[in-house]
Amino acid sequence: MNKRPIYICFEGLDGSGKTTLFKKIVKKLKEEGFTLCEVSPTQKCGEHDLWENIYDKFKFLKDIIFFRNFLYAHRSNIVAKNIDWNVDLLIGDRSIITSFMCRWSKYELKNKKIIARVNFLESKIPTPDYAIYLDVTPENLQKRLKSRGNTDIDETEKRSQEMRYAYDFLRNNPKAVSRIEKVKWLVIDGNPPEEEVFQNAWEEIISLLQNVKK
Repeated sequence: MNKRPIYICFEGLDGSGKTTLFKKIVKKLKEEGFTLCEVSPTQKCGEHDLWENIYDKFKFLKDIIFFRNFLYAHRSNIVAKNIDWNVDLLIGDRSIITSFMCRWSKYELKNKKIIARVNFLESKIPTPDYAIYLDVTPENLQKRLKSRGNTDIDETEKRSQEMRYAYDFLRNNPKAVSRIEKVKWLVIDGNPPEEEVFQNAWEEIISLLQNVKK
């Protein structure tokens, strides 16, 4: 393809407000007349998907890393298959970056295996041009997660710390994973009130799109 739409994704820890911000930005972009394709590879495939139904029915599968990796790759490949390239923007709630981040380790040898596995299992999903990272302090993050109740396996304080380390490492060491080394990161402070975060993110996106047009 000689030309493809710009691909922007939203990244952040569970509880950062990322999905809420994503939905508001999508709504605003549509109101402004942009045509969009949502590329959110971690979202469920749908109520009629066989593997999603198996995962929901047999709760013990949530604790089996192999099956979780398989399911996430399945979701990613389904989303990749349905991308509409004839739009103004591809926009995602998470991206391939999340797959590296969730599995990242402090050990280099282990990370080489992780990179190879993710690249193999999720070979079809494109890499975003821009990643908007919603940064929230650990204190605020835990308050928000506790207010939700029913803490997920990735929402414990320990996992939040591990994933924060992974995000920081990947942002600050772009060459660590060649597949995402050209991603341009924009960091948005997620601590202020929701409307303020939205306005700050919206201004960044509009500025970004104007610069791309130039």
